[in-house]
Amino acid sequence: MKKILVLALVFIAFYSNSVVKRHDVDAGLYELDDTPGYYIDMPFEGAGVLIDKHWILVPAHVIYTFHYDYIDKPLMIHGVENQIKEIIFHPDRKQGDTDWGEGNPKALMDSLNKHTDIALIRLSYPVTHINPIKRYQGESELGQTITVYGKGAVGTGLTGEI
Repeated sequence: MKKILVLALVFIAFYSNSVVKRHDVDAGLYELDDTPGYYIDMPFEGAGVLIDKHWILVPAHVIYTFHYDYIDKPLMIHGVENQIKEIIFHPDRKQGDTDWGEGNPKALMDSLNKHTDIALIRLSYPVTHINPIKRYQGESELGQTITVYGKGAVGTGLTGEI
């Protein structure tokens, strides 16, 4: 379990801003032509990372348990249907203790930044058509540039979320 949590720290950002599309920049610059195979598009909103043939690591906030029962439901993984066998939330995860009202977002952002926003999804069947992300085994990560993939709320800043 410790190894999985270490992977989470390496591959999942706990703080993220929305993408605001500028009126003077081509919207196509915000979109990817190709994503890595281990990038898993989740139902509703968000994405995860295939870390093993049976496991997907996701930000916990992409699991809408109050809205949808995921267990035994299908999950499309790059065109091949699988099923969600189990969802394991980090034991320190907190949900619903934030005021989502209008106004100054500082309290909301402070709360979100303190959350342990991570979960594991166990799949019913092994994923064999794509490879999980490779675990970094080196020691030269300090000072290196990383690429972060994700999906979430985007908007123009004038019209709000699209």
